[in-house]
Amino acid sequence: MEIHLVLAGRVVVCKIDAIFAEGDSFQVVDWKTGKAPVDAADLELKQLQLALYRLAYARWRGIDVERVDAAFYFVAEDRVVRPERLYSEDELVTLIRTSLP
Repeated sequence: MEIHLVLAGRVVVCKIDAIFAEGDSFQVVDWKTGKAPVDAADLELKQLQLALYRLAYARWRGIDVERVDAAFYFVAEDRVVRPERLYSEDELVTLIRTSLP
């Protein structure tokens, strides 16, 4: 599913691989064919992607973002990796405004 998220005056294209319903909550899962994060910096970069996907899905569904969780599935390693944190919308806006020209 492709969702276009408008955030901080920018359009972020979020290509979500799978969404699983768990009661009244949802889990966004992004399949990866590469290797799982090898260090904190690599995980930080990847979990930013999940936070964007989570927000995009919540907005698209019209639900509270707190009802949406997210994880990666690394196919080659048959490994699920959950983010240490998922940024809030305000944090994402700040990151976009301070990181992009």
